[in-house]
Amino acid sequence: TRIELGYLFYTLLASGSSLFYLKLLSNNKIRNLMLFYCEISGLNGYWGEINSVRKIRNLIVHHGSTVRKDMNKIIKRQPDYKLLKNYKKINLSEETGYFTITDPSIIDDFFYNANTYLDGLYEIIRENNFGKM
Repeated sequence: TRIELGYLFYTLLASGSSLFYLKLLSNNKIRNLMLFYCEISGLNGYWGEINSVRKIRNLIVHHGSTVRKDMNKIIKRQPDYKLLKNYKKINLSEETGYFTITDPSIIDDFFYNANTYLDGLYEIIRENNFGKM
């Protein structure tokens, strides 16, 4: 993903006193540590929803609101077909591959999930004293 947890973690910690310690760790170690804490805290479910909306956004912006990426494949065989078909707030045409968002609360859901996820990350960092390594 474009938003790397390691980068977020590094940025949050770099503002504290642990910059020297972070230089001793590779980005992969930091990222893996954050992923582990996200897994055990239950935040991954929120990340999954955020990532789904990111994929939908990319289909809108980069593919003109169509699921069709590979013109040689039928709609049902397109990579994001299942994502869109199972999303209750989206209407997908199985003939053309075009889709529309039918419920604007998808935006509210996205902000709720993003806020909950970031609040959870903040709490993980605070509770584990990552800023004081």
